[in-house]
Amino acid sequence: LCLEKDLSAGVPTEGGYLVPETTLEGVIEMLRERCIIMRLGAQELPMDTGTLNLNKQTDGATASYVGENLPVNASDPDFGAIHMAAKKMMVNVPISNDLLKTARVAADRFVANDAMSAMKVKFDRTAFTSTGGQYSPRGLVAMEGLTSLSIAGAITADNIVNFIVKLFGANVDLDNFSTVGWAFGIELWRDLFNLKASTNEYLLRDELKLGQLLRYPWETT
Repeated sequence: LCLEKDLSAGVPTEGGYLVPETTLEGVIEMLRERCIIMRLGAQELPMDTGTLNLNKQTDGATASYVGENLPVNASDPDFGAIHMAAKKMMVNVPISNDLLKTARVAADRFVANDAMSAMKVKFDRTAFTSTGGQYSPRGLVAMEGLTSLSIAGAITADNIVNFIVKLFGANVDLDNFSTVGWAFGIELWRDLFNLKASTNEYLLRDELKLGQLLRYPWETT
């Protein structure tokens, strides 16, 4: 007596159900935006009570030339304050006890890491682009006294220099390389990296490869 049957591990109904599937422990994490605001010199300030006042000088003393034995005009520096209020960011990811107990990966650690990554991205976006609100802080684009420069058309080497000139005209301390830096998207990085002189030589590639642009550090996201 001879019995013959075609069985296959690749077909569920022909024996594939008898072959257990193998799953590696761990999860391939999703890719998120790079967070760069802290890399470029943003400073953390303690706000233990939820509020913080920063004193600032709004006007300074003035000097003048006078003749002999003549009185000099008095000048009074002016001061003000910046009032800061803490804003709360939270992530809520419900997770059941059964999942915590039975998951092959450390579900609690994975969820915690994912939540932390989400908060970092939100923090970075807010720091750059948020207009502020009752529950969210203002970003750089909404700061008072913002120095801005608009560019029409393609980026040029002159445009890059004009950014520095604009800051210089606003009395920014350009010698402090820890608090001055460039932040731009990947498309602008591409345009800068491919910028050529009339002799067809790349203008900025060597410096960009060193992580600098006109001596100042850059980050892209």
